Amino acid sequence: MIARRQAVALPLVHRYRTSRPWLVGVLASAATAAVLLVTGGLAAAFGPGEAAVGARVRERLASHPASAPAAAATPAPPATGRWKIQVGAFRDAAAARGRLREVAKLVPALAAYPAAPDLIGQRMRARFGGIGGGAEAADLCARVVDTGSDCFPVAPGT
Repeated sequence: MIARRQAVALPLVHRYRTSRPWLVGVLASAATAAVLLVTGGLAAAFGPGEAAVGARVRERLASHPASAPAAAATPAPPATGRWKIQVGAFRDAAAARGRLREVAKLVPALAAYPAAPDLIGQRMRARFGGIGGGAEAADLCARVVDTGSDCFPVAPGT
């Protein structure tokens, strides 16, 4: 599985390294996160409290086939954490806000989390914030991925 992910990510990195150098970092980060997630290496990356994240995400993804309808949302507690999830990156804030609204409709549990685009470099990152920890962020990302969208957890300070 890791080899398959690398086989997909590495040609993209090579294709865009000259025409879109900013994309190389994004693709490399996504490939690294995928390898850490699949291999259970999140404990080393995020600390001992997050050791079960990779196993929980794999278990959740395995239990939900791609064609299954989205599960009913459970109400989430008020958002107070420092973790975030990113669901896209855009050239302008309007597109980022539109993506946040779209994903919030697909995953109603995200309504409990503040949604705002973050300007990082020259891109507006579409992120939901206030997430309590890496395990909670991974669970929310798994819900987003269940809808066919892209998502990845963002640790505090990144």
